[in-house]
Amino acid sequence: MRKAIGKKNQKLLATLKDKFTEGCQENEVAPEVAEELWNWMEKAGGYSFNKSHSACYSFLAFQTAYLKVHYPEAYMAALMSSVMNTKDRVPQYVAEARAMGIEVLPPDVNESGHRFTVVGETIRFGLSAVKNVGSNFVEAVIASREKEGPFEDLFDLCTRVDCKTYNKRTIESLIKCGAFDSMGHSRAAMLEVHAQAVELAHKGAREEEDDSQFCMFESAELAELAPPKPLIREIEDDRRGTLEWEKETLGLYVSDHPLRPVLHKLKKHIDTTVSELDGCRDGAVVWVGGLATSVRRNTTRKGDVMAMLQLDDTRGLAEVMVFPRVYAKCAECVREDAVLKVKGRVERKEGIPRIVALEMEDLHLDPGLDPIYLDADSFVGLSHRDAEKAFEVIGRHSGGSPLFLVSGDGTLEEQICTVEDSSDLYGELKQLLGPRCISAVRKAAKPEMEQVS
Repeated sequence: MRKAIGKKNQKLLATLKDKFTEGCQENEVAPEVAEELWNWMEKAGGYSFNKSHSACYSFLAFQTAYLKVHYPEAYMAALMSSVMNTKDRVPQYVAEARAMGIEVLPPDVNESGHRFTVVGETIRFGLSAVKNVGSNFVEAVIASREKEGPFEDLFDLCTRVDCKTYNKRTIESLIKCGAFDSMGHSRAAMLEVHAQAVELAHKGAREEEDDSQFCMFESAELAELAPPKPLIREIEDDRRGTLEWEKETLGLYVSDHPLRPVLHKLKKHIDTTVSELDGCRDGAVVWVGGLATSVRRNTTRKGDVMAMLQLDDTRGLAEVMVFPRVYAKCAECVREDAVLKVKGRVERKEGIPRIVALEMEDLHLDPGLDPIYLDADSFVGLSHRDAEKAFEVIGRHSGGSPLFLVSGDGTLEEQICTVEDSSDLYGELKQLLGPRCISAVRKAAKPEMEQVS
């Protein structure tokens, strides 16, 4: 029995129940007590393990907790470095670091190493996390920085680093992810000239390797004779385009997130974040939401269309399966960059949770604070004293959300003030004015009745 519980072998444990019951009878244990003991042991069989393991895990938990509290930047940098090759975990840990008040910065050719590194009180992305960037190039960049100091610009890096370690795609990916942002030019402007920078560096390297060519000039004179660097134009970056470049080269949004301006509104529509799915039991039904990415459509053997997508809620990525029956009802929702609200069943595949969609809705969320609507009819028949109390409550909860007074037929009257959109405000007003006095949804206006002459 100890072996069955220790190894979490439910089948072996089930075969031992009769033997356990007989042993309890021989020791004059009451049948109901024996049954209760067995139920407890059977339940424990799902998660019990040896005491030696418990001690090790407890000590490890203490060590990691100590590091996270006293050395948060170094701890989170090490944690993110340990999952650099796992696309689902890095966004989750980046979000966790930001929740701890730690700024996570894009890669930088003058600061980044191979892995995530601590720079002051921030964490800098490692160059090895960038798509199309190899380890030989990263080693060459670090060696050049240590020998000759920081790079001055894009052309300086291409000239100083061995051109055999990189190509145009390498430099393009570094520009797109923000690794040259400290040079003072926009990413769009540097992308215009990156190909020329690589070609000039390769041409210079070929000329240096041509030992058979006689040269009468000194190196300083050669530098003067070299063709001038192409002019980098002043071009303003497009915010959304910049974020898409980061997603393309790093696998996540770093400098910002398209969902962040409306995240406070999305939270009102869900009951579970992506990072909380790990704690959900298999088969649990949850409401999740986020930005749809990596949408793929497949056709089943019957000819029906189904879809798979990833849901990004700034805290992590979750895989969502949309089978044909659900897809037929919400095909228009299943598209890249849609903000979706999904009701789904948690299903674990090799221990990793994913969502099987049961319902899906496309949310059209606008940035800014939501308006709040106060029903004017709630004041009808109210005593002067209670009306004053209601406005005292409104005054105590000042904030940024506009509060509108709406008449009984749903027509908009006027904006009273701005308030904090909080459960306390709703609760206090409902106690004074009734359960339907305040809402985040405007009451539909009643259609005008046609007059019959």
